[in-house]
Amino acid sequence: MNGAKPTVSRRRSGRRATNSTVDGAGCVAVVPTEWEPPAFVAGELRGSANVSQGNTVLVGHLTGAAGAVFNHLDELSPGDTIVAVSRGLEYTFVVSDKQTLPADDSGPAMPDGRPRLTLMTCSGTWDPLAHNYSDRLWVTAEPPDKAAATMAENAAHPPTPTPAPESDSSPVIDPSPRASGLGSTQ
Repeated sequence: MNGAKPTVSRRRSGRRATNSTVDGAGCVAVVPTEWEPPAFVAGELRGSANVSQGNTVLVGHLTGAAGAVFNHLDELSPGDTIVAVSRGLEYTFVVSDKQTLPADDSGPAMPDGRPRLTLMTCSGTWDPLAHNYSDRLWVTAEPPDKAAATMAENAAHPPTPTPAPESDSSPVIDPSPRASGLGSTQ
């Protein structure tokens, strides 16, 4: 982000969508990264936009030895407020979309010039052989006026659910409490 690293906090009923040892107020420090989040902080994808200048994409671990920075991300809902602080300035965003996609679908991270904050962590089933989860949880937040329009559009035209793939009768593996999110960091 050319030196403008955001700190993200969630404000809603005193609960946090993030869990970090960085501070007790629900703020998460952010450092530049590729796809693998750094330990105990959120990572901003290299090449994503500065806060409010396009798609700022932050990734964080769900659980595991590298921290559980985004272990409450699933508690965010459309209408929740997220505040990003960059260079001492607060930028208010409102969650406008939340979706779970296959792990190889990075569509929400793509730049398109619209100001937004995109948060991503692991979701789905843990695969102990691949040391990875099957899905990714994507939370998109936009400036308040844009978020209201997006939520109205989503309500008017709800997405069509994608049919689940046919089962191959393989056993379902529950996530291990010690399993890491986003890659192998156990």
